[in-house]
Amino acid sequence: MKHIAPNRIAAFTRAELLVVIVVVAMLAAVVIAGYPRQVSKRDRIECVNNQKQIGTAFRVFASDGSDGYPLQNFGSYYIVPSNATPMQVNSPSAATWQAAQAMWESIQSPKLLLCPSDRERSTLPRVTDFNGLAGNSNLLTTASLGHPSNQNNSVSYAFGVAAEEARPLGILIVDRNVNNVGLAGAGVLSNVALTSTRTVLNGTPGPTQAVWVKGTRMHGMEGNLAYADGRVGQATAEVLRKSLENAVACYGVKSPYSGPRPIPNQNEMLFP
Repeated sequence: MKHIAPNRIAAFTRAELLVVIVVVAMLAAVVIAGYPRQVSKRDRIECVNNQKQIGTAFRVFASDGSDGYPLQNFGSYYIVPSNATPMQVNSPSAATWQAAQAMWESIQSPKLLLCPSDRERSTLPRVTDFNGLAGNSNLLTTASLGHPSNQNNSVSYAFGVAAEEARPLGILIVDRNVNNVGLAGAGVLSNVALTSTRTVLNGTPGPTQAVWVKGTRMHGMEGNLAYADGRVGQATAEVLRKSLENAVACYGVKSPYSGPRPIPNQNEMLFP
């Protein structure tokens, strides 16, 4: 009588199981290591798109008869619904968020004002509207850009005070992770961005030239720039400084430029 051997279930040996575990672990490590880079790249692209849309809002604001960009309407009130009242802030003392709110119809959503990489500013999820215009506090809520807990905390970008379409090489928008600091040592690595101030960024080589700073977590030691002519792009520290130098060479006080009057502080930026 023949004996029929029972079916045996194939199984991994310990050595084979160990090999599988090692391979899976290596694949997981590759995926995990690449994920931050993918997120960073996605956030950088979104930031560039934000600046493009805000730059368009500047130009729409000017073309709607506002006689320039918000920060050049000196002495005029500019948070401008049709029933605007004098209870508004004018350009010489404007904060960055107020310049953005002036363009509320063109920007449409205050979410465009915050870079997704700006981890230090966390009010984005709740800031959804531009209510409270013209000093009407009845419309102001915690979801409004103008609410005291939001305002500049909801903005990742500095705006060029002198930038306008007539000076296309001027910097209109810049990521806020920039400051006038030295090129070497801890000053660059630990320094943070300027806050709630108007500052002239210096592109001239030397100890106070503008650089991207690591202390403000956004795009590492790089950032994005939007020019007055509508161009937007990613920029290293060298590109940032060269852009500042070009603007001064073309539109500064000693410039041979034959267009609009020279600007003493061509690279003055209003930081949030």
